[in-house]
This record gives sequence, structure tokens and C-alpha cells, in this order.
Amino acid sequence: YKRQALWNSVEKIEKSKNSQLAREIELAIPKELPPEQQIELVREYVKDNFVSAGMCADIAIHDKKDGNPHAHIMLTIRPLQENGKWQHKTEKEYLCVRDGSEWGFTSAEYKIAQAEGWEKQYQYLVGERKVYMAPSEAEKQGYERANKYPKSTKYGRQNPISQRWNSDEQLLIWREKWATVTNRHLAQYPEIDARIDHRLSLI
Repeated sequence: YKRQALWNSVEKIEKSKNSQLAREIELAIPKELPPEQQIELVREYVKDNFVSAGMCADIAIHDKKDGNPHAHIMLTIRPLQENGKWQHKTEKEYLCVRDGSEWGFTSAEYKIAQAEGWEKQYQYLVGERKVYMAPSEAEKQGYERANKYPKSTKYGRQNPISQRWNSDEQLLIWREKWATVTNRHLAQYPEIDARIDHRLSLI
């Protein structure tokens, strides 16, 4: 039930038809570890590296007794806030002007920027053309606003947390963390001399 509720919530917040609903990570689990230790290893890794960062994780551990135990981890794309609400993946960024300079601000940032003299830009009718300018400038010229939509960047600003999760650097960190925690679990069994290296395969 909890699994169904989670992904129903994800599908509800992702309204675009081509939205990515989840990030999948597959982990090769050392076959030398006992089954209960394999489960503990995966849970510890997921909790410390994904859940603690604000992701929700759906874990499935497979072991067909063919020497290839592994885990499939489905992770949410958006960070989850402490109040249980999903954060944005991208946020609208308004291109504002002040003293001839143009800068982008999110809605929250604009509240502060507005007090510092920054203005949003709108399209005004200048003859037969539509020209973006600040309302204060348009009022001086007596121009009529063409529409109600302020000038903004094409794709908005990506959530910095999501941006970090999608980076190659973060992927390398996760690989290294998996090697570290796995080797710590392996070291609990003196009879097991196998170790893994995140730069290589099982050695």
C-alpha cells in the first residue's frame, strides 16, 4: 500500500506526458554475505545516501541463487520536504532590469530584489512592435501593455538539489559510498577476503 501511495503521488505531481517519474539504481550485492546481511547493507546504504537527502526509495532485492544477488532501487526525482510536500524540479525565473542591467530572479528572490529597485519586464506596444521594458519606463512613454506575462528564461531555474543529484560528480560519490559501506560489512566476516573497488568490479 505504501509503495502504491508513493508512486501515485509521484504521477500526480508530474503532469507532463514525458516527465521522468523515477531514477533507478542497480546494486550488485556480494554473494559472500549472508542474506540478512545483504538486506541490512542495502537498507543502510539507501538510508544514508538517498533518504537522508530527501528522496523516497523503493527497494527490491533479487536473488535467484545463481550467484548474482542484486538490488533495484527506484528513487524519486523531486526532493521531499519535511512537511511531506514535493519540491519543484524547476522554478520560473523572471528576467528583471535595474539601471540598464538584466538579472534573473525566482518568485521568492524577486520579493527582495523588488525592494532594491529591480523591476519585471513586460511587452509593450511600441508602434507595431512588442518590446520588453519595465513598467516605470513604459509609463513615462505612455506605452500600452501588450499582455500580462513578464519576461522569463525559457526553461526556468533547475532545483539545485535535483541538479546535484543528476550530476556525474554525484554519481561517482554514490559509487564510492557503496564501495565503502560494502567493504565495511564484508570486513565483519574474517573468513571473507573479497573487497570491492568503486573504480573496478569485485576483486
